[in-house]
Amino acid sequence: MTKSFFGLFILLAFGAFVMVSAKPIGLDKKNTSVMARPCTGAELSVRSDPNFSDAAMGGQRGASYIVKNTSRSACTINGSPGIVLLDRRGRIMGHRIKPTMGGATTIKARGQTSFEVGYHSCTFVAGATDGRNPKKCKWSAKAQIRFSGINRVFTIKDTIDADGGIEQVEAWAGK
Repeated sequence: MTKSFFGLFILLAFGAFVMVSAKPIGLDKKNTSVMARPCTGAELSVRSDPNFSDAAMGGQRGASYIVKNTSRSACTINGSPGIVLLDRRGRIMGHRIKPTMGGATTIKARGQTSFEVGYHSCTFVAGATDGRNPKKCKWSAKAQIRFSGINRVFTIKDTIDADGGIEQVEAWAGK
């Protein structure tokens, strides 16, 4: 009985030592996603990724947008971005995808991340369909991007021939 009591005592003492000596989550500098504050619109910049190219079968296309944290500290964007395309007169083209809550991505200080959107190319769809003229396809002049909890609207130049607008926003890419 004394051996089992002594063994239990050692186990409890070791457990207490581990609990006292362990760092609380978020204090480790490598784990910035736990403690990073929310991003503000003033410290973010968004641009189209000129080097991104995505073309799949059936006219499915993609575009990528780079989001940069211009501040000197890490910050977090909650949820997925929203996007809408605008023609040269500023009118909405096709679907408007609203930003969503849930999930988060942390961007390190002066770092960047990106996200992708998917759409069907009007030029491809018209060329593959009888009776439609590809020359009548409309191209966007700009894209407006929004993030949940951030009041700023990011308007960037982007020419996309999305038949019906952007269809989906893909997950955040690497940081």
